[in-house]
Amino acid sequence: MGTHPSRGGLSCGAPTELVWDEFVEVLAEFGEGVAGRVEFLGRLLIAVCILLGMMELTQFQMRVVEQLFAAGFRPIAIPPYEKALCMRRGECAALLAPVENGGLKLLAAPTFLVNGNLGVRVTKGEGEAFVFKKDALEATAERLRELEEFKKELVEILELGGAAGRGKS
Repeated sequence: MGTHPSRGGLSCGAPTELVWDEFVEVLAEFGEGVAGRVEFLGRLLIAVCILLGMMELTQFQMRVVEQLFAAGFRPIAIPPYEKALCMRRGECAALLAPVENGGLKLLAAPTFLVNGNLGVRVTKGEGEAFVFKKDALEATAERLRELEEFKKELVEILELGGAAGRGKS
């Protein structure tokens, strides 16, 4: 399966990319209602990634990823970050990594995707933009609110997951 230019793919280190929407469509053919079961799809997709050698996750870390799926976050592959767990929602993205004896952590500040790559927030002329090489995405007030909401919800899930992994409520 290839990737549609407007959708993120998940390579898991394999030569064939799996596209989330296509993955859901294929699974939906196997039974009514399967496509709506986020937990099932999340576990299956994580299992595929683990089998293909992307990264090893504990059962607890897998539950954190399931919570991310339930909140609308989806995995993507972003070169050269194939070893990180890259998650996106809308056009926002973040790089995650496992924490030993814990959940998952942010590797860098969440940002916007610019033509499928992680953008860097810079001051440009009179305003700000997210850039990747020569491409730029204006940092409008609406985009900044979207990014803040993305970060807030992501951090809440990661912090709750980490606290639960340490036995806290």
